[in-house]
Amino acid sequence: MTTKTYRGVVRGGHIVLDSGAHLGEGTEVVVTPIAKKAGSAAAVIAAVDAAPSVPSAWVDELESLIAER
Repeated sequence: MTTKTYRGVVRGGHIVLDSGAHLGEGTEVVVTPIAKKAGSAAAVIAAVDAAPSVPSAWVDELESLIAER
């Protein structure tokens, strides 16, 4: 299973993905609606939940670089 995130909108009862998103016919997906109102608590939580994960090694490297300053 892939962890890539795609964005899109609902049009005519169907989900239309942004251009560049190519999923094969029959691909199963999980859809999480995002609140349309920018800045709402629900929109912020949805954005954080949908954010791609960052490898812990990257976090360690960033913290090390910050500590060197």
